[in-house]
Amino acid sequence: MQQTDARLVIEAEYVGHEAFWIVANDTTAGVETESDTAEFYPEAERRTDFDEYESLIDISKARVVLGWEPQRTWRTL
Repeated sequence: MQQTDARLVIEAEYVGHEAFWIVANDTTAGVETESDTAEFYPEAERRTDFDEYESLIDISKARVVLGWEPQRTWRTL
């Protein structure tokens, strides 16, 4: 059973304090992220390719440090 987001942060084993993005793994846009970024940020340097509707917010720190994974997406509701 998945622990709550808050509990994962409280029980994580790290020293000091950390900030985490605990957000959706996908966007709410009706078009894929590659198209969206090309239209609205054409001059931005590309450092990665995006999968379909992948979020522009990097949640990898929460995955690695906390073992957290998003449990839902609005696309399957």
